[in-house]
Amino acid sequence: MGVFWTGLKYVFTDFSCWTSTHGVPHIGMANARWLRVFWIVVVLVSVALFIWQFITLLTNYLSFSVNTETTLQFAERTFPTVTICHLNPWKMSATKATDADMSSLIDAYNTETSSVQFGLPESLTSARQQQASKWTLMYSERLKNKQYNAADDIAYSYSDLVISCTYNAKTCNDTNFDDFYNPSYGNCIQFNNNGEFVSSRAGPLYGLRMVIRTDQATYLPWTEASGVIIDIHMQDETPYPDVFGYFAPPGTASSLGVSYVQTSRLSSPYGTCTDQTTLETTHYTGAYTVEACFRSCMQEKIVAECGCYYPAYAHAANATQYTSCDDGTNTLNNLNCVDLINNADSAQFDVLTDCDCPQPCKFVQFQKLH
Repeated sequence: MGVFWTGLKYVFTDFSCWTSTHGVPHIGMANARWLRVFWIVVVLVSVALFIWQFITLLTNYLSFSVNTETTLQFAERTFPTVTICHLNPWKMSATKATDADMSSLIDAYNTETSSVQFGLPESLTSARQQQASKWTLMYSERLKNKQYNAADDIAYSYSDLVISCTYNAKTCNDTNFDDFYNPSYGNCIQFNNNGEFVSSRAGPLYGLRMVIRTDQATYLPWTEASGVIIDIHMQDETPYPDVFGYFAPPGTASSLGVSYVQTSRLSSPYGTCTDQTTLETTHYTGAYTVEACFRSCMQEKIVAECGCYYPAYAHAANATQYTSCDDGTNTLNNLNCVDLINNADSAQFDVLTDCDCPQPCKFVQFQKLH
């Protein structure tokens, strides 16, 4: 047994004398025990530091950290699509004469008393205005089907809104605009929806200049403000002026300057964005946006919980397994059910946790400068 340990000691001593590992030769060639202990401690500390640094570097690598790079460019760009909506969605007198339920809602609101049929509180408060606005959204699909009927004349057309228009110091007219329907604001008009115009210079002279008419005599009684709301977006995007729009009040000159911002993110494992470029949802189509994904998810939740689809959100055109929440018999209960899901503070449903709607890896937006 003594021979074994003697041989083992010889092997380790010989290894320590000839190895190129830093510090280890000093252990084998040390003449004093305290010196040998010193070099053993030095080697062990060095190994510990190496292991710590290796783990730190490996952890940092596996965290897939990224850097943010910003590049500023000056180039000719396609002028964005400008969507302009009247804050009042429907003309009161024409709507009252066209739709019996809207007529009843207007009468109930103007009486300034509580209404069991529409769930209106008694006093003229913001809660009463909001409840009436919710009913307007509930009736939006049926009003949409009537808005392009010239005999009804319930929506605002280009001629109702625009007094004058110029782009790049040249006159523009109704042929440069397209109609766009939004449940919150009725018929809107869109400039450069086909990407026909390009822009290479900044400033109001080279942009879109318009004089807008706001006929407050035609407003629904619960419309809270007068003016227009403007959404600036890419041609392939569905606008959501109720979420991203800029308010332009009457009687003043409003100026909107925007910058073109293109963002590219790294997908998994560096981030949680999606490479999806088109919407793969049941109810919304077109370019992928988080807002459209949210609304499609909310529509699915409404269908599951309320047994009907919400007219203010898009729905599958060929869907026959469910009906509109504006069914004429149980509409108030349906509205209350929808309200629970739409409520941002509701514990029943949270779009951030209950919907799978990651940010797109590549997207373009127009950021407001002034």
